[in-house]
Amino acid sequence: MELLALLLFIDKLLIESFQPE
Repeated sequence: MELLALLLFIDKLLIESFQPE
């Protein structure tokens, strides 16, 4: 299981959520 990849994916979603630019 690539936990790191999952964390990066979630982090990306959070960043996009905060910045819908």
